[in-house]
Amino acid sequence: MAKKPIPAKELRKVFQTLPNIDEKQLKTLRPYVSKNAYKKLRKLSGFIDQGIINDLKKETQSLMQMAADLTSDISFSDLVEQ
Repeated sequence: MAKKPIPAKELRKVFQTLPNIDEKQLKTLRPYVSKNAYKKLRKLSGFIDQGIINDLKKETQSLMQMAADLTSDISFSDLVEQ
């Protein structure tokens, strides 16, 4: 027996949040996917949690600030040498 197609709105929400699929999305998708697909989606849910994403954003900002500082230091050193 074929499952009903997933509504486009729900599918779009899932694709926007990949690789994270939250519990609410899992419950919404449940009637539309096979048992095996649901198990795979469940394994993926919470694969990368929001805390990890936030930590990576902070580290990225820190590295970008360090790069900007180094660039300005190098520019200043070049001006002093001239």
